[in-house]
Amino acid sequence: MKKSNKLLKTLLGIVIVAVLAAAGGVVYISVNEYKPDDTQDILVQGATTKPISPGDTVTALTYSIGFGIHDNSFDCKAEGGTMSMAADENVIAQNIEPILFNIKSADPDIVFLQEVDRDSKRSFNCNEEEMISSDLEDYNSGFANNQLCSYVPVGLSGKTDAGLQTLTRLYIEEKGERVSLPEAEKWPESTIGTKECMLVERVELKDSSKQLVLINVQLTQNDTNLEQYKELAKFMQMEFANGNYVIAGGNFNAMLPSVSAAKYPALEVQGFYPQQLPMSVLTGGWKYCTDDTCPTARRCDKKYEEGNIKKVQTYVTDGFICSPNTIVEETKTIDTEFIRAAHNPVSVKVTLVK
Repeated sequence: MKKSNKLLKTLLGIVIVAVLAAAGGVVYISVNEYKPDDTQDILVQGATTKPISPGDTVTALTYSIGFGIHDNSFDCKAEGGTMSMAADENVIAQNIEPILFNIKSADPDIVFLQEVDRDSKRSFNCNEEEMISSDLEDYNSGFANNQLCSYVPVGLSGKTDAGLQTLTRLYIEEKGERVSLPEAEKWPESTIGTKECMLVERVELKDSSKQLVLINVQLTQNDTNLEQYKELAKFMQMEFANGNYVIAGGNFNAMLPSVSAAKYPALEVQGFYPQQLPMSVLTGGWKYCTDDTCPTARRCDKKYEEGNIKKVQTYVTDGFICSPNTIVEETKTIDTEFIRAAHNPVSVKVTLVK
């Protein structure tokens, strides 16, 4: 009887310690939750070598690089797979180098990157922002966090420090702006969730009072997506009403109105499948720039390996939205076969109408 009581007390003690530890963890991440202001200045650093004027043509590239870990051998635990971090530190360099090659081969004036890690456990604390900006040395660079958490339960991904990076070789203001979008999560998920935003930078145009406003964006996968899109649309409309040109690029985690939903249908009932954004949110000549000749993204619940490629869900969620005072000359998805990232880069060529 005494042994039974002792065992019960031991088990009860273990339960109490576990509960207290869990409660302590929740308190810790709640107190230290990343709570960015609605707007926040972002320092833009580096070279500015190419002045442009109304009437000129510029090229842009958007690329969601999956923290340098979402290559074709990665199946993400958060999406139904088994992995939450890279197999080892070497994976990051092995993925980032070809990603940089793809960017340089496209030779864009503007680069919008999403899912860039700076100091995250999943990517072995590699500073991908620095790796990218130091290699693309003729571009200036700005960075805005949308993930910043000093502790995330190990089963998810550990510490995270990640966000959006915009690089351009155009003459740009020294300060950009991080503009918050509606939060996707409620407490307690919000304490470790993403804080989606727009990274806004302004290009000064030669012999003109107008600006070219660049917006780098990644929207969430859940129902908040449409609310975030409406806020993005409101911001773009305001800039256009002020006489500016606007190019917004990124991963919308939804199909833009120009995408044919039938081209990449849902393969199964469960798992993320993007909604289609309504045309009615942005009217009056706004340009939706997509190329659905090949998919721009894959779901990471499975590895993207020979033999199961047709079983992996793909879709078109990456592209651009350009203001009515532009002419879109070409939009092209660059087919990388998802070897180094779960998204393909998409490029656009845009002329600023005088």
